[in-house]
Amino acid sequence: MVHFPSLRNTMIDFKRVVEGMPWFFNRHLITFHKMKRGEDPLQIPLNHAIFWVQVHNLPLGFLTKGMANQFGNLIGQFLEYDTNLVIKGVRKFMHIRVKLNVCVPLK
Repeated sequence: MVHFPSLRNTMIDFKRVVEGMPWFFNRHLITFHKMKRGEDPLQIPLNHAIFWVQVHNLPLGFLTKGMANQFGNLIGQFLEYDTNLVIKGVRKFMHIRVKLNVCVPLK
């Protein structure tokens, strides 16, 4: 359970922290969960984390939300697609936000 007294415990601060995930401390991943009234903190599985993933070297026809959804679900659970196409030199890539089970090794 996380308590944010230094952040004044406001919803805006919590949202900023969660949207800025992933967070690390001493090279260890920190996971967060927004508690609901009546939840037992000892029963909450903290086994998911949210990451922004870059997918590189895609043909222009693959830079769509539908393809981002498929790529995201292949990696984990698709959450969001950054619609700003990033082109650096000849590299084209998309940003996909995914939720990953941290108990399962990466493929």
